Amino acid sequence: MHSFFSLFKGLFKNEIRDFQAIAWCMIFPVFLFFVLTSIFSNIAGVESSGLPVLELGVVKEEKLSGFGTIIDQILDDISGDNGPYKQQTYENKVEGIEALKNKQIDILFVIPEGTNIKMARALMTRDISEDKITSEIYHAAGKQISILASNIMSQIMQQVNLEISKRSSDSYIDFELNEEIISSSSSEESFDYVTYLFPGVIIMLILAVSLFNGPLSMIETKESGITKKLYTTSITPITYLGAQILKLFSLIFISLVIFYTFVLLFYDLGSVIFNVGFLFSIFYSSIVLLGFGLMIASFTKKGSTAMVFSQIANQKLMFLGGLYFPVFDIPWSLRWLVYALPTTYLVELLRTSIGYGVSSINTAFLFLIPGIWLTASIVLFTANFKKVMGYE
Repeated sequence: MHSFFSLFKGLFKNEIRDFQAIAWCMIFPVFLFFVLTSIFSNIAGVESSGLPVLELGVVKEEKLSGFGTIIDQILDDISGDNGPYKQQTYENKVEGIEALKNKQIDILFVIPEGTNIKMARALMTRDISEDKITSEIYHAAGKQISILASNIMSQIMQQVNLEISKRSSDSYIDFELNEEIISSSSSEESFDYVTYLFPGVIIMLILAVSLFNGPLSMIETKESGITKKLYTTSITPITYLGAQILKLFSLIFISLVIFYTFVLLFYDLGSVIFNVGFLFSIFYSSIVLLGFGLMIASFTKKGSTAMVFSQIANQKLMFLGGLYFPVFDIPWSLRWLVYALPTTYLVELLRTSIGYGVSSINTAFLFLIPGIWLTASIVLFTANFKKVMGYE
């Protein structure tokens, strides 16, 4: 155990003595966060409280009566002072879609003709085999506040189901939504970019350690012959690997402390960034991305090759992973890659844990897909363990 901590101490000191090695994980995240928030936060269109105002457009293709008034009740409960929406009614769907395109509203909710009778039939006869009560919701393409409003509306429909269930004793009605995306002539967003960016910069920070400090350090140590000399002592490859991993976790921890300190001093993100779910998501992301770095080390023999692979991977994982801007509405020619990358799910996991998730991806997949990447990384690294550790 003494040799393990002595080795860790030596590796850690050697790492922090290299300014270039620590600049990207400790200094650059602070600089990047300051620059991006200075440029974009003032165009977010968010109230000083930091909470976005959701403009809801409603089209009722028939006057709600009888059991249909349940929908009116729910809409009133989540509008104005009672909820996050500011409600505005339109005569027809065409008028509402035009308002959405012109950014007068964030989403359009359409209650179709026949809703009253369908709800009455289901409640009176307790027959849910009929056509489901299907409404339509439209949100603006590429506008995160609109996507957020759409996600909240989906949850509201679950409240409608519960309210109906209470009134019908034991019947439970499925209330479906047909969701459509409307393109807007402008890309301006009404969103708290500071909160949106915070998880993205954390993932970038972890990436810097995982892709550069990790594989490059191990390969350079092997190329210089240091690892072979270490193995002539009581240090084993497992001990060496453990010291390397502990070193990387230590770098991530120190970088996070520096970044958190900066954010707490100059920004007001509240206590949500300290909740258990968010901190656990950071830990999980660290494990997955450190595994990704070890995978790169497992199939590269030279430090120069590892640098190229790390640079390419870093750019793809950052920009197509949605760390700094939304990527879920880009063309499918690239979107398939968005859904294949682990950072897409990790940054969304962090944002979801602080109430800022912008995708419809199930929470289980936010853990599962990165978990698959972690498993693949461990398998590849294990298969090439002797080569990476330099004791073939």
